[in-house]
Amino acid sequence: MSQSSFKLFWGDDEHNDDNPQDFFNAVERSFLGKVLTEPEKIRQFELSLKSTGLAKAWLDGLEKTSRENWTQLQAAFDERWPSKVATVKTMEEKVAALAAATLEDAILGTRVTVDGTEELAHVAWADKLERLARAIPDDSNLLLPATIEKMPKALKAVVGTKHKSWKVFCDAVREASVAGVREAQKDQEELRALKDRMAGIERASAQGRNFRDIIQAANTNRPTTVTRAAAPTTASAGTTIAQPRTPATTQLFRPDAERYTDVKSKALPHHPDTPAGRELYARQITDWENKNGTAGPNETKPYPLTPGTTAVASSECWKCGKPGHRGLECEQLVPSAEQKWRSIASTIRRRAEASQPPSVNIVSEQDMAYQEDQEAMFIARIMERIALEQGKGQGSSTTN
Repeated sequence: MSQSSFKLFWGDDEHNDDNPQDFFNAVERSFLGKVLTEPEKIRQFELSLKSTGLAKAWLDGLEKTSRENWTQLQAAFDERWPSKVATVKTMEEKVAALAAATLEDAILGTRVTVDGTEELAHVAWADKLERLARAIPDDSNLLLPATIEKMPKALKAVVGTKHKSWKVFCDAVREASVAGVREAQKDQEELRALKDRMAGIERASAQGRNFRDIIQAANTNRPTTVTRAAAPTTASAGTTIAQPRTPATTQLFRPDAERYTDVKSKALPHHPDTPAGRELYARQITDWENKNGTAGPNETKPYPLTPGTTAVASSECWKCGKPGHRGLECEQLVPSAEQKWRSIASTIRRRAEASQPPSVNIVSEQDMAYQEDQEAMFIARIMERIALEQGKGQGSSTTN
């Protein structure tokens, strides 16, 4: 090892990376493979000191006998800079360190420097978590759920939450692709933007004439109508007379209970996963596309269901139509239009049931996983209705 392979030693308390024992060991390692005299060893030691540092001043003031003998120099150095003994961390400190090891949203998907090497932030985080958990040690994985709970939402959407051990969880985090993480981040940003926009519209419309009625009707499942003012007509020059007429009304919302009735009554025949069933299903798809074109499904035009899947609004997974798991664990996906229809039907059912008298409901993990997505859909629905209402404002009277 050459003299330039390690940092020069200052010997004061102002440089945190100045470790006396590590420095002296590095100097001795530089002797390996060489045959050096005592003066040569001491000279290499002297050249390894910062010229303006405290250690160089100490060496210059050392007695001549200590400066001419390597063993005596080492003894004098150890006396001046005694070895530091690190204290052993308690169990409480180790648990606290694990709890404090969080991954910030701001650095997710970027690279960080660890021990002089660049690494993806979530990979470095997984390495640190596994090391800290092993140091405790948390062999029973009792602290794992709390760490998963604090994980950034975008990363949670990619790796899931059903991990039984630190190794399985950390491996899943390391395997998360940057593309998948960024796509999940984009989804989160769009959701936040929708919520922010909705909040802005609500503040700006606090004095509006119909906004609160629209929101109240949406929350209580009552139809809301917007009444347009009578159009004025001119009877003679300089005179304007408003002619009475039947107000035009537009229904903005249907009760969710009524919509849920349509979900059940208008459902298309659901065929078994047999050759005959698959043939009938193919005909349903063709008929539906010919009739509806690019329009999306809803309770009045339900989308055909893949043979062998479960019925809509049955707490099933929306992505594959099977029960008992979350979307991240699907093995085979149904068509995207069917996924959309299943999500709409389940949302209608949940809101219809929520409008009934209070009862004890068991909310499936599937519903919880997509709750935020459905909130965004609801916000978008309200904003569309507000835009419709604002485009049909009152006309102003004119005078010639």
